Amino acid sequence: MPERLQTSAPMTILPGSQVMIIDSTTNIISHIIEQHRIYGLKHFKEVDTKTFNGLIYSVDKPVELETIFLAEEANTKVLNDLGSQIRQEQAAAFSGTLDDALPDSVNSLKVEVVEENRPGVETNLRETIEVEKPKRGRK
Repeated sequence: MPERLQTSAPMTILPGSQVMIIDSTTNIISHIIEQHRIYGLKHFKEVDTKTFNGLIYSVDKPVELETIFLAEEANTKVLNDLGSQIRQEQAAAFSGTLDDALPDSVNSLKVEVVEENRPGVETNLRETIEVEKPKRGRK
């Protein structure tokens, strides 16, 4: 869209809320959608329960609450799984660093991750990761 035709102002859309864009042509709405698609904007029918769903949209009617809940549940699972994977990789990297610094002195490493309690926020992250050093065969 040429800069000279832009007369819009930014809108703040709070998490879990929806806004209606009024007084817009189909071309303008399509342009807005395409402009944000590269950042993960998805049509509500593209919500996938196995991948992260960023922003979702619908044209002509609000997104159903059930779809929003499905997207949020999927996002929570995907992000929790990714966090666990990153913590395991970090523990393995730390174990490797220890082994490089102190060869043959560490056979296994346990890392415990506990999220600190914060006022008004329910926390339940408590994870123990054990990294075993691979056993080497005799030569």
